[in-house]
Amino acid sequence: MQVTVISGVVSLHRPGSGAQPVATLRRGDRGTLSGTGNFTLVQNVDLGPTLAWTKGSLVFNHTRTSEVVRELSRWYDLDIRLGDGVDPNRQLILTLDNEAAREAIDLVALSLGLRVQQQGRVVTLYK
Repeated sequence: MQVTVISGVVSLHRPGSGAQPVATLRRGDRGTLSGTGNFTLVQNVDLGPTLAWTKGSLVFNHTRTSEVVRELSRWYDLDIRLGDGVDPNRQLILTLDNEAAREAIDLVALSLGLRVQQQGRVVTLYK
């Protein structure tokens, strides 16, 4: 779970930990709590990319390919997959501003040197 605080204060708790918070986050803080209970905190986060979706933009700044694919799948309601041999940890820097689904996928593929195959709602990126 990842939380970025835009305004106000947020307390993060581990499941079953009772009332004791792991951390209290304030504006500009990003806290990540893993499934194993590990917590990381980043302060003074640039809120622009975090809020970009509210203006129809997606901002990826050194984002792993697997995360980009997951976000695009959700944003465009498609099943986007990485083919065999595609590095899911390769990082991408890209801003998409109101692009149609196919245009956005083509931009990602071009940026990573991949090709696109689409069958209905399933889109696969190949080497």
